Amino acid sequence: MNPYLVIITSLLLSACSNLTSLPYFNKDEPITAHTPGIGISQSEPPQLASIAFASDTQFNSERIKGCVDELLAAIEEEGRVINYVGRDTLTATAVLAGEKRQLGVLPSQYQIRFHLAVLSQGEGTRYGFSRITLAQEDRFNYNTHDFKPLSPTSNDLTAVYHSLKDLYQALDDCMAEPESGAKQDS
Repeated sequence: MNPYLVIITSLLLSACSNLTSLPYFNKDEPITAHTPGIGISQSEPPQLASIAFASDTQFNSERIKGCVDELLAAIEEEGRVINYVGRDTLTATAVLAGEKRQLGVLPSQYQIRFHLAVLSQGEGTRYGFSRITLAQEDRFNYNTHDFKPLSPTSNDLTAVYHSLKDLYQALDDCMAEPESGAKQDS
């Protein structure tokens, strides 16, 4: 047997076995309309209406206000992130930007626009994302589009869910820290 053929075959097979280490293949399970916290509209065609998360962290309006100011970017047309802060509620409108690879190799940038409602709920806090739209841009215009709602069967749903889940966890961790949000003047 040709030794070069053996080497090439083994290299190809080892490369395929490493695909599971790529971020796209390393996610738990795909996100669907049946995933807890996912809300789908009743309109035709159906669209992602909301994503909600709950935590045991006690709601603190001053802390969450500082965390939102620190972690979220305003939508350019609106110029501000926070819409309302109350004793047990905060609402905000923001955009979250990031990068990903399409088909495992094609770099692209994305932006997720959303409305966020953070609510005191018993002994914890509820984070609700609604009015979720996605825009993407890549160098080759392979999948470039302006802001549009997501379909519950879209390939982007899983990426959007995980991006918003990461944001929720960062906000919750920030609010749980004793000195977050309220900046101390010394």
